[in-house]
Amino acid sequence: MPRFEKSSVIKARAEQLFDFFVDPNNLKKISPASLEIIEILATTPLTAGSRFSMKARNGKMKIEWEGHVTQLERPSLMVDEQTRGPFRRFVHTHRFRGIGDHTMVIDEVEYQPRFVPLGWLADVLVIRRQLRQMFEYRH
Repeated sequence: MPRFEKSSVIKARAEQLFDFFVDPNNLKKISPASLEIIEILATTPLTAGSRFSMKARNGKMKIEWEGHVTQLERPSLMVDEQTRGPFRRFVHTHRFRGIGDHTMVIDEVEYQPRFVPLGWLADVLVIRRQLRQMFEYRH
């Protein structure tokens, strides 16, 4: 299964960043303009077991996404998994490691494109590039 990882150090305490990330309304603040978030339905803050849905647009492509939080350990870990959406499988692990008044934020994504065996081609041509652009913007 393909894997993507991005990390950066941010000047904020782990608790502050964790609280920011468990508020699904903040997704709009950290998404590039190319990904238009149209609607997010979720409880705030997210908790272990929370279910959420999102409607977005990336250019002309409409995206509908449903998922749930599988793990939540304040202030160090949140794992969410797609239950319905554009991927066959998509697991996003958010890690927060406090370093004094800074925090290392680590995003790990494991995913499996749909339409195997042609999914590998979509991964090489589109998916990896879009993930890289999205997480470069977030970090």
